[in-house]
Amino acid sequence: PATRENIDMAIAAINNKPGGGGTELLNALNTALSLPGTEYFSRTFVIATDGYVSVERESYDLIRKNLGNANFFAFGIGSSPNRSIIEGIAHVGMGEPFIALNQNDAEISAVRFRKYIEYPVLTNIDVNFTTFGIYDVEPPYIPDVFAERPVIIFGKYMGDLSGKIKISGLSGSQTYTDHLDVSRYKADSNNEALRYLWARHKIRLMDDYARVPSKDRISEPDYNYSIKKEITALGLKYNLLTRYTSFVAVDSIARTDSGSAVTVKQPLPLPEGVTDAALGGYSTWGATASGFATAGHFSGSESYNTPDKGMNAGQGQQEWQSSHIVSVFPNPFTSQISLRIFIHERDVAELKTIKLYNALGKLVDVFEITAGDEGWHFIELDFSAKYPELPPGMYSAVLLAGEKQSPPVRMLYMKR
Repeated sequence: PATRENIDMAIAAINNKPGGGGTELLNALNTALSLPGTEYFSRTFVIATDGYVSVERESYDLIRKNLGNANFFAFGIGSSPNRSIIEGIAHVGMGEPFIALNQNDAEISAVRFRKYIEYPVLTNIDVNFTTFGIYDVEPPYIPDVFAERPVIIFGKYMGDLSGKIKISGLSGSQTYTDHLDVSRYKADSNNEALRYLWARHKIRLMDDYARVPSKDRISEPDYNYSIKKEITALGLKYNLLTRYTSFVAVDSIARTDSGSAVTVKQPLPLPEGVTDAALGGYSTWGATASGFATAGHFSGSESYNTPDKGMNAGQGQQEWQSSHIVSVFPNPFTSQISLRIFIHERDVAELKTIKLYNALGKLVDVFEITAGDEGWHFIELDFSAKYPELPPGMYSAVLLAGEKQSPPVRMLYMKR
């Protein structure tokens, strides 16, 4: 029970826990869900994070599949939390995102959260569609009902409006059951907005999934391509703005005399309190991934000097005109890291190596990669096992194809 003594013990336990390194959400969720609960009692998990965590699609799947077993709420904490992750967790959990940028926001968000869950109404909810042809139902499982969160189900039906929708659950110590006679209702043009609400919910869910990687890196490009196709199709069918569809406004005023487009580089400052250690991350592109790395140690005193090479780690995305390192994941990392590289067709026959430098620009290692085909390739590197003597800090990786050298990609090593 939430007695003052138990609350003080919980706060003391949290305050005595040291923090550091990367956070892996999937392992944390599996551990929390494996803890024994009390039968017929509702469970709630609060995920408090700045959003700089390793989040895979499997984390979202786990939350969605357990909506009938527990409630999931996400708190974004800090001056610049990753709202995409926080909102993604809230969306799959059918809840509201909570953001606390400072101490004052934390108190306000805590009060808002307490009000949100203060009056539980129904748990162990089951929805049954008897003799009613329904499909594309969201969500797959129903979370607990609070006074601030009703039962919301999106779906489509086919055939006649007949049958019943049965909703059952536990309210306190009593069983609750209600039936909705579908035949009493008819399709109404005044409810035209419902089809758009369904489409928006579907698009938002797929968009959240597309923003995080999967543990299955091989099928990643194919998955993202299918997501893109489905979101585009829904956007066009329902006339909705998405990542891949937009409304176009045509201006009759000419802005350039020559008729040619002018490219303007717009600087994007980092959020308050965030260093360039946050740069990097994971990108996904539509291609088949393959290839493995064979590592060979290198000894020497070569150093990497960015200005002399005419490269800048902060420059924009590389065009696919040359071989280079596309991304690293996770970043920051604690042990293993995955490098995703692109090999241009003209570099297939070249000797391809990756050079690793420390924060001072000193060469740490160089190893050859056996990527025989053009396209995208993954390289898995067990950093902590291969370089046990290296301290934590910022490192850079550079891809060389023959005499050509790509811009460096930074990665932050958070040694355990």
